[in-house]
Amino acid sequence: MKKIAELAGVSSATVSRVLNHPELVNEKTRRRVLKIIEELGYRPNRSARSLRTRRSENVGLVIPEDSSGLFTSPYLGILIKNISEELESVGYHLVISASRRSDLEVYDTFLKKGTVDGFIVVDVEDFDERVKHLLDIGAKFVTVGRPEGFEGVPYVDSDNLSGAYRATRYLLETGHKSIYLVNGPKRLSVCGMRLKGFEKALKEFGLSAEGRVLWGRFDEESGYRLTKEILKNDSPDAIVYSGDVMAYGGMMALREEGFRIGEDVSVVGFDDIPLSRLVGLTSVRQKIEEVGRVVARMIVDLLKGREVRSKVFGTELVLRRSVRGWSSEEDGGW
Repeated sequence: MKKIAELAGVSSATVSRVLNHPELVNEKTRRRVLKIIEELGYRPNRSARSLRTRRSENVGLVIPEDSSGLFTSPYLGILIKNISEELESVGYHLVISASRRSDLEVYDTFLKKGTVDGFIVVDVEDFDERVKHLLDIGAKFVTVGRPEGFEGVPYVDSDNLSGAYRATRYLLETGHKSIYLVNGPKRLSVCGMRLKGFEKALKEFGLSAEGRVLWGRFDEESGYRLTKEILKNDSPDAIVYSGDVMAYGGMMALREEGFRIGEDVSVVGFDDIPLSRLVGLTSVRQKIEEVGRVVARMIVDLLKGREVRSKVFGTELVLRRSVRGWSSEEDGGW
């Protein structure tokens, strides 16, 4: 530790704070010290430190096994990467576990064994039994997504209602009338909010969502299958998908049936993951990286006894060639 201090031009106490309480050190100094630590290959004894502090300095992320795309979801991959990186920048680590949604004992076991100090909960449902259980056992946790049915639970979310509303209203304003929503799992809070945004826009134009909403999973196969169902009975003007990966499957189905995307039918996704720009998919952009970083900082603040406030990020409709009438060579926001 003394050598690290000398090379960084700081005191040994500062090096100790970088390792044990990085939030107390300004970012420039912290990064300089961490760079030298990495160059020297120094590895602090986390086990010994945990014995002294009785903290594991780990945060648990329990992903339900029944979540579609557990290890293949681009959204989840981006989210977890940013959570992990932000936690590590302040001396914490992310522990990921896959468990059945109804298996609440995994949370008890993690806490009893001292594996983690708190949790980040994803894939939040309305009246989620996991949220209720964590409140009942007094665990410290934050959620990605608004936990409907509970007061005072800290969360980070995107404005899903506004995002779906903006996408649907844009289609209506550009002359589309027969519009469908291919949504994700009905049990998820996020899907309920996207449905509300879709319905709100249709209502403003005197239209109903009845018979125009299909429920599935956030994967390509689901988007493909549900689009085929729509095409059995209708030739839609536009389809809004609750996830970009669903939209990729839907686009495949549309092309198989002879539809020209962006001409015969407009397609809009949700998330705006990197591949969407390459395939020209119009999408509602979420700030996935920022959501990950903020939820990581929030759980650390909570574990350190600081006040935390929930945060909702805005969304942006990014226009590309998958919508009818779009002619610009550059991507645009609306």
